[in-house]
Amino acid sequence: MYKLTTNVDLTAYSTFGVPARAACVVAVNTAEDIEAARVGERFTDQQPLILGAGSNTLFVGDYTGWILHPAVSGISIVEENDDFIWLDAGAGVNWHNLVEYSVSQDWSGIENLALIPGNVGAAPVQNIGAYGMELAQVFAGLKAFDLRQNRIVEFDSSQAEFGYRRSYFKNHPELVILNVVLKLSKKFFPKIQYRGLKEILGDRELTPRTVMEAVIALRRSKLPDTAELGSGGSFFKNPILGKTEIEQLLSEYPQAVVYRNTDGSGKVAAAWLIEQCGWKGVRRGNCGVYDGHALVLVNYGGATGRQIWQLAQDIIHSVEDKLALTLEPEVRIAGGD
Repeated sequence: MYKLTTNVDLTAYSTFGVPARAACVVAVNTAEDIEAARVGERFTDQQPLILGAGSNTLFVGDYTGWILHPAVSGISIVEENDDFIWLDAGAGVNWHNLVEYSVSQDWSGIENLALIPGNVGAAPVQNIGAYGMELAQVFAGLKAFDLRQNRIVEFDSSQAEFGYRRSYFKNHPELVILNVVLKLSKKFFPKIQYRGLKEILGDRELTPRTVMEAVIALRRSKLPDTAELGSGGSFFKNPILGKTEIEQLLSEYPQAVVYRNTDGSGKVAAAWLIEQCGWKGVRRGNCGVYDGHALVLVNYGGATGRQIWQLAQDIIHSVEDKLALTLEPEVRIAGGD
C-alpha cells in the first residue's frame, strides 16, 4: 500500500539539508503501489520527481509537483555458480549497507564503492563510481516500472548505456527503478591503483574487507559526514577532454591532475580546476567549498539551496574564465518552479 503525505518538509529528503517543501510525497514499495497512487490520487498525467535518499539532489526552492519515493526493500540471491553470485537489492536499500553485506559474505566487486551516500535505486542512474571502480563493472540488470507504458520493464547491462556518471536511466525519468541485480565475484581481484589506497592499506592482507575499510578511511579523511555537515558528495563532474585538449592543458599547467586513457584522451580533475581558481575552503555565509575537498559544496547550517546553487554557478564561471573549461554539475537541481 502506498503512503501519501502532503505539504512535506523536504529537509530530511536531501543530504544538503536545505529548507524546501513538496506538495506531496508518495512512498511506494511495489509496482502495484505506483499504479494505485497514480490512479487513486489522479497523478496519471503527471511526471513525478523520483527521489530516494536525496544524496544527489539540491532543492533550490519548493517543489510543486508530486515526489515518488521508492522504498523497495530486501536483498536476495537470484543465481550463483562456483565463481559468481547474482545479488538482487531493492531500490530503497541503503547503498553502503549493501556494500557491507557483500563484504561480510566475502564477495567482491563493490568494496571500492563503500560509503557512497544514497540508495540502491540511484546507483545505476548515476553509474556511481569511486577509487577505480564503477557500478557498470558489476551491473547485471534491473526491473523498473515504466510510467508511460504502465508496466514493469527489465534491462540488462547491454541496454544500460553506461558512461561517466550517466546512463540510459538518467535520461528517462519515466522509469521508476524497483530492483537492481549485481554480479559479484567469489574470487577477489583487488583494485587498489587509486592514489592513497595503497598507502592506507600498507602491509595489510588484501581482502574485500580490508579494501573496503581503506576506502572508508580515505573518504572520511576527505569528505564530510552528511549527518553532520550538509552536502551532496561531488558537486561537479570531471570534464572529459580529447588528447589534443589534454596536451594543451598540460603544456600550460604541467601540474594539472589528469586521468588519461590509452588513446591520450581522458578526464581532468574538477577539484584541481576549482583549486586553481582559489575556491577550496572558501566560505560564503552559511555555505562554502569544503576545505578537505574542492569538489564538495557544503551547508554549514542555515544555507538555502539557491545560495548553494549561486556559489556553484560562480565557481563554473570562474573556471571558464581562467581555464577555458566547463564544469557540469553532477548534482540534480530541483524545485523553485
